[in-house]
Amino acid sequence: SSLVTGLYPTGDSLVVFKQRGIYLVKGDPVNGFFGQTLTSDIGCVCINSVREIPGLGLFFLAHDGVYVLEGTLATSATQTKFVKVSQGLRDIFNRVNFEFSNRFRSVLYHKDREYWLSVCLDDKNVPETILKFAYEVGAWSVYDQMKTAGMIEVQDHRGYLLFAGCNSSVSTGPRGVYVYGSAGCWFWEHIEPGGVYQPRASHSSYNS
Repeated sequence: SSLVTGLYPTGDSLVVFKQRGIYLVKGDPVNGFFGQTLTSDIGCVCINSVREIPGLGLFFLAHDGVYVLEGTLATSATQTKFVKVSQGLRDIFNRVNFEFSNRFRSVLYHKDREYWLSVCLDDKNVPETILKFAYEVGAWSVYDQMKTAGMIEVQDHRGYLLFAGCNSSVSTGPRGVYVYGSAGCWFWEHIEPGGVYQPRASHSSYNS
């Protein structure tokens, strides 16, 4: 058996992620609960990587890349399947430092229809690389040089993404809040309230 890495509620079901294995729990207090094994070959290494995209499924990070759990989980009779969507990033995932996977973060950027995932590469102990997956076209982009402790999408008409810099006890990298989406496809550092923005980061593109 392997350790439970997280729980994710969806609809009237609960998805249980383990390091190797994914399970579905359904039921109610009156009639009881039951579990169903969805897979015993694939697992999730970071619950913060799990994001649900309506019409597509649950995205999550496994030891060998990003997968999506397709199919509705509303009934136990419904067929589900796991699809690996990070084939084009095999070389990058060979460099992911899973020792610090508890520091990885993800977010859905609805404005551009993208799934974002921050990871540590090589000997890094904080996420400096962000992987972006345009889920409507199946293309990946990779952004470097952005130490990120957290990501969240602003819930207003602007639809910006906010990034939290790393804590001083973890990294000597830049701190503060960063904004994405305010001026083209670049990261922008917010220096101070009412201040200026400066571009940071480089990027490259891949196809899945």
